[in-house]
Amino acid sequence: MTKTINEQLAAMRPWCARKAEAMLPQAEVPDAVQEALIAIWKASPRVRPGRDPWPLLTVVARQEIARHARRFYDANVLDRIDEKKDADLPTAELMPASGDGELSFSPRIAAALATLPERQREILLETVAEGRTNLAAASLLGVSEARVRASVARSLELLRAALAEEVPA
Repeated sequence: MTKTINEQLAAMRPWCARKAEAMLPQAEVPDAVQEALIAIWKASPRVRPGRDPWPLLTVVARQEIARHARRFYDANVLDRIDEKKDADLPTAELMPASGDGELSFSPRIAAALATLPERQREILLETVAEGRTNLAAASLLGVSEARVRASVARSLELLRAALAEEVPA
C-alpha cells in the first residue's frame, strides 16, 4: 500500500522536528521543519513505485535541515565573535556569573579548564557546556565537525587527567 504525499509528510514531520531540535535553537526549529517538508514534497516524485520512500526522504530532509543550520550559524557567527571580543578577561568565559541560566563552574573545574589550550577550551565550552551539537559548534567556530569531535575527545581526556592528579591517592 502506497502512502499519499500528505501521509508521507505527516509521518516525516516528527522525525524532522527531532533532527532540527538537535541542531538548532528552539526558535529556528519550525522554520527548519517547514523547509525540510517542502524539500520532501519536491523530492517525492523521485521515489520509484514499489520502493520504500523513507531512505530517500530522510536524506533529503537531513540535508535541508543541515543547510538551514549552516545558514543560521553563518549569519550569527559574526555576532558571537564580537561578543567574545568584548569579554574583559579570558577567565570570564570559564566562570561566568551564576544565575539567570548562565554557566558557573567550581574552582576545581575552572582550574582544570584553564589547563586546556584556548581553542580546545572554546570548542569544549560550546559543545559540552553550551549544549550545542558538534555540527552547530563547528559552524559557529568556523572549523570542521571532525575537528570539533576530535578536540572534545582530547579535551575530555586532558580534563580527566588534570582532575585525577588533584585527587589524593
